Amino acid sequence: MDGLVDLHFAEDIAPVRIAFAGAEITVEDGAWDDADFRVSGRLSHIVHLTTTPKVGGMPNPARAHGRAALARLTRGEIRLDGNRALGRKLLQLLEL
Repeated sequence: MDGLVDLHFAEDIAPVRIAFAGAEITVEDGAWDDADFRVSGRLSHIVHLTTTPKVGGMPNPARAHGRAALARLTRGEIRLDGNRALGRKLLQLLEL
């Protein structure tokens, strides 16, 4: 898994940047100028998205928690921008 990811929170919390370089993962405060994938939203919504059961790397619509996460995405309460393949891998990783 390779790429640069930003997590931006609606609350007054510093953004988090994650660098994936093969087997190495670096997590730091701050944001990338050229992130490959960006997640934005309220901290509680982002946590809910990461803990929701997934299918194909996205929330499972057959489960109530999955439908709730998908509804937040549809309403724009959580934004996922950038490389979709990296985003799916990120969500699968965070689900563990």
